Amino acid sequence: VWKDSVSLWTNALAVDSSSHPARVNLAAGLLKLSRDDDAMIHLREQLARHSDDGVARFNLDQVVKRRGSSEPDMAHFHNNLGADLFNLGRLEEAAYHLTRALSKAPDAASTHANLTAVLLGLGRVEEARRHHDRFLALSRPPRQARSRGRDKRPTPSKSVVR
Repeated sequence: VWKDSVSLWTNALAVDSSSHPARVNLAAGLLKLSRDDDAMIHLREQLARHSDDGVARFNLDQVVKRRGSSEPDMAHFHNNLGADLFNLGRLEEAAYHLTRALSKAPDAASTHANLTAVLLGLGRVEEARRHHDRFLALSRPPRQARSRGRDKRPTPSKSVVR
């Protein structure tokens, strides 16, 4: 008999350290007890094992919010989720989340780069070009550096930027 959910899920992880339900439920139990530091360890571990776990990512954002941020970094959340979905080949869903990220942080160069790659994968070349141009504008080095011949414009690679 377990005295609470934290002891139950802690034991479950001791038995099987790769258990997805145990790790997620333990983190949730720790968050309910305001044990944010302990919960963050398990949430980060969960995301390291399953980068597409939106619940773990959301809960990690909740910890950030609780620690003083006025709201969770939903732009970062949607960008990372979009990147994960891209890597899984789920391009339509990736485009949706990356567009949501840009609605919250329109000057995020990495999100424009990610959306460029996704849109190219979907064959939406004109849209991709617009986001690529915005990516270049946001990533361009200061004028002084360009004048010295260092204007090497980055382009999105196959690996999606985080």
